[in-house]
Amino acid sequence: MKSLVLSLFLCSWITAAAFANGSIRGKVTDASNGKPLVGASVYLHELRTGTVTGADGTYQTAEIPSGTYLMEVSFMGYSSFLKTVRVDKSQEINVVLKPSVVEHEAVTVTGVASAIRLSQNPQAISVVKKTDLQRSSGTNIIDALSRIVPGVGALSTGPAVSKPIIRGLGYNRVITINDGVRQEGQQWGDEHGIEIDEASVQRVEILKGPASLLYGSDGMGGVINIISNVPVERGIMKANYHVATNSNNGLLSNHLNWSGHALNGFNWNLYGSFKNTSFWSSSDMRSLSEDARALALYLLTCPHGTIAGVFRLPDGYACEDLQWCSERVSEGFSELFAKGFANRCETTKWVWIRKHFEWNSPENPNQKKS
Repeated sequence: MKSLVLSLFLCSWITAAAFANGSIRGKVTDASNGKPLVGASVYLHELRTGTVTGADGTYQTAEIPSGTYLMEVSFMGYSSFLKTVRVDKSQEINVVLKPSVVEHEAVTVTGVASAIRLSQNPQAISVVKKTDLQRSSGTNIIDALSRIVPGVGALSTGPAVSKPIIRGLGYNRVITINDGVRQEGQQWGDEHGIEIDEASVQRVEILKGPASLLYGSDGMGGVINIISNVPVERGIMKANYHVATNSNNGLLSNHLNWSGHALNGFNWNLYGSFKNTSFWSSSDMRSLSEDARALALYLLTCPHGTIAGVFRLPDGYACEDLQWCSERVSEGFSELFAKGFANRCETTKWVWIRKHFEWNSPENPNQKKS
């Protein structure tokens, strides 16, 4: 009987300890004058939740499970405060922020088991924000990263298809993750790119070097962690609208994002993109058949042409890549030639796009002259 009572007591104690909750409260003040900072952000990275300070500079988080978390307190114009805290009961942490105009080091979760400061990570990691991507002139997300991050390149087979290369390794030696889900399609074949809407990307973490311990044996070259959902503070909703244009092909890209964090802890992020180009909606292109339009897109994106839009014997490549019969390819090309989209040299059988440089302007003007 005594053993039974003791066992029940131990089970009750272990259960209570496992489900113990706690909270963090305190006050955030200015180090120079001691005044409270109103609206400072208090964020727990592992839980992706937090709160903001009130009119008197005080804050209190909701009930959170016991554990160890990386706590970040930030306020515009001040150096951020980072501290690893152990939560097993309600506790008070007062924070004093120093005025600063220098951006604090980033926090990363790629390559490690939990959130950690970027400078303390043993792996070589680069963090790219959405503002950095918007300032880049890349045609897609991987092309933009190759222009921003040293050691990252892109294997491109057209304006829309780029595969990541990290320190010379690519394909199934580089892992691409989108919001925790592995993107396997880009690892096989030259014509398979990243299946991600680049307009939805909020942050990218790039791990350069082996990452087999956390991501598997195929992470030999590195990891590209693409994050589209960046949670907002509790009780806040945000909306963003982004538009981009391209004069070469009349592209108009629209992206709308709506995210929020309810008081009950429910977090959501909704986004959608719509792209349209005057090239494909022009009267000439609308008059083409579906096969002719598919061939036109194939010529603009396939890797078998030169920088001048010249293709050597494209019929065979099109038959193989599109899995079409020779008669179907021949009829499609005949329609493109009749509409003036492309011309064919009857002697060499080479094909060239008539307005290639109008739609794909070269970076070097001498290329167009040659």
